[in-house]
Amino acid sequence: LGDLILSDGADDNANSADYTFAIYGESFSNGQPEPIEVTIRTLLQDGARLMTQGYGNREPTFLVVVGGADSTALGRGEEALAAQMGCRNELGLTPPDGWAPESVFDVETSSFGHAPDDLLEVNSNERVYVLRFVCAPFVRPAEMDMVEAIPVTTAAPVVTVISPANSTTEWTARIGTLSDQGAFLRVATTRSPRAVWTGVTSFDLTGRHYVSLDVTPCGKIPLLRIGGVLARRISSVAGISGTSGRLRHTYYVPDASVASMEFGVDFPAFGSVFDFTNLTASNAPPYTGTTKQTTRSLTVAGSARTQGSLALSTATGSLGTVIVHTSTEAVTGTPALRPRRLSGGTITSDTNAVSGSTELLSSSPTYEIPIAEIVRGKHQLVVRLNAPSTTPITVTWSAKVNQGGTLLQEVAGSTVVTPPAAGYQVFAVANLDLPTLKVPSVSTASVRLVLGGTGVLDEGWLFHGPWTCFEAGSSSRAWIETPDLDDPSPAVYIGTAADQSDAYGAYSMMKAWGTHTFKGETTVFMVSSGSPDVASAFSYYRRYFNFVPSLDP
Repeated sequence: LGDLILSDGADDNANSADYTFAIYGESFSNGQPEPIEVTIRTLLQDGARLMTQGYGNREPTFLVVVGGADSTALGRGEEALAAQMGCRNELGLTPPDGWAPESVFDVETSSFGHAPDDLLEVNSNERVYVLRFVCAPFVRPAEMDMVEAIPVTTAAPVVTVISPANSTTEWTARIGTLSDQGAFLRVATTRSPRAVWTGVTSFDLTGRHYVSLDVTPCGKIPLLRIGGVLARRISSVAGISGTSGRLRHTYYVPDASVASMEFGVDFPAFGSVFDFTNLTASNAPPYTGTTKQTTRSLTVAGSARTQGSLALSTATGSLGTVIVHTSTEAVTGTPALRPRRLSGGTITSDTNAVSGSTELLSSSPTYEIPIAEIVRGKHQLVVRLNAPSTTPITVTWSAKVNQGGTLLQEVAGSTVVTPPAAGYQVFAVANLDLPTLKVPSVSTASVRLVLGGTGVLDEGWLFHGPWTCFEAGSSSRAWIETPDLDDPSPAVYIGTAADQSDAYGAYSMMKAWGTHTFKGETTVFMVSSGSPDVASAFSYYRRYFNFVPSLDP
């Protein structure tokens, strides 16, 4: 507890030569995270739909025995306990066998009281105290985790096809049966399928660190092994150019010349298939339109959701306008609209556009988004416009469900936005419930979105969940920090020094605040209007419901 050691017979505390602490083991309770459950209004006649909105604090309690040579020593022991109570603190629990790491409880406040036991004090010169703690709901390890930044480049993206994977040439199945399905390959097996690419000659990945494979969604994340070593997965995303309804899984591989690569998924022992195509390598991470829009997947360890700090940086310039969207949903379609563009007007190249080009809203740019790649529910429609002046701009929008060519259930509206200055600006223009019409989970329908108005459009996005937008200007670094016990409100800092010594709050530059949380597979979509080589790193504490099991990756 703080700098006190309360384990049985602990006598190595500072200034504790004359008193000791011990814990009554049978008295220990680590409390429980209190679920905050909300009833959802429905048309059910019986029963109710509930949602766990979050968790309240937990209250561990236990008895501590203070021992000493005399009553003066016992008083000094109580004094040492009192110094740790009633304040924010840390309470560490080490399991009895010593195998698992310490579980740390973040203490908000605490209290203690004397449990009188005359016989114990007379016979053993010991006093018993009841300790009560009010703690954050989840425990954590003592040390933070760091998801390190990935090396990036300012060079123009170059994609090299290693194998189109549309024939069995250069492919074998280590587990299962490999077959040619025309446009893709399939490995079928009763257990975890494994597909192995073995080139006629080795493929040099020097400078081309990003290896991608397009995989039909199967509910599992494919693993890539090179030389028996697991490669680091960077992202899994649908809806980017060329995926055709598949998920593009991308991995980071250091400079190497590889003769074979093994892909596979872990399934239980029943019939399963692994469908894949298009094995490529690139010098750039997955991007949308330009490398100013990138997607990264974070594997966040722990059994409970957590908070953390997302750090963005560029080594060659400024960040400009920054947008960050996070999602823990299983659906991983890109929120960007440009890859979904179906029709519109003349496209004009523009290096200042995050999509790489612009078009007039008056040309009614139209987008088609498969419902399978949409998280059903509320979405915020956001656009980036090139404003010639501060004159108000009208943005119109309409959304329909396209079922086999029949357009159904239109929802439409318009918004007038006022640019604070001439130039590119980001605006949230609508809240949409998508799809606009209820369809079955297996539906092949899509959402058709049409924009219109008087402005010049760079890019649009549909954000489901938290998103943050701010102007970083000439700053080369930014930190997005989620609310935690140290600071119960979100924070965004910008600066240039890696240690944050010159950073300051970007509050006057904020356009949208999002409260980001992270759990399991978390997809991070990032936009920077400045430099195309923005790297990201994430630091956090793993969170667990009761005990920290291991610190293994």
